[in-house]
Amino acid sequence: MTTIRNFLAAAALTAAVAAAPANAATNVTGAIRFGANSNNYFDNSRGYVPSGYANATGSSVEARYGNAFGFADAANTNTATFFNNALTITDVSLLGASSFVMTFTADTAGFFDHAVISYDTFGGSLSVVGDTLTYFAPAAAVKGTRMVTIMFQGISAVPEAGTWVLMLTGFGAIAVAMRRQRRAAQPRVRVAFA
Repeated sequence: MTTIRNFLAAAALTAAVAAAPANAATNVTGAIRFGANSNNYFDNSRGYVPSGYANATGSSVEARYGNAFGFADAANTNTATFFNNALTITDVSLLGASSFVMTFTADTAGFFDHAVISYDTFGGSLSVVGDTLTYFAPAAAVKGTRMVTIMFQGISAVPEAGTWVLMLTGFGAIAVAMRRQRRAAQPRVRVAFA
């Protein structure tokens, strides 16, 4: 019984270590550019970041629930918010909106793997090249709210090769320990012939 308990405890510890990359922080650098303008308006130095947004102190945020990129001027407000494995981009326009491009580059390889648009009122387009996700939204003549939700798998669902090696090494060590414990527990019988 003790052997089984030790095995389960060791397996849980190994699984926790193997799962560690899933909880690792991923920083994302974001940019929003309007029309042919090359300026990044998610950069707070331009003076368009509303208070309360994570990019208020820079252009990089930790991609998790509650963190967002924001832009606001007299004509419209654009935000991008991460929630689990989803990115939601919203545009609230008072006068109609020009076209814009949002790009997000993750510092964790594979973070945007398998990105797909699940809901889109912009009628825009999505591309992922390397670790950079790009969304293009066309201009809109009417005022109102537009929104797109982009789902992505992220690296948390696919362990790295090093994680597999660590996990298999841990299970191998557990097997060796169990075998030694079993041998030590077996009674030694000596037979002596006169």
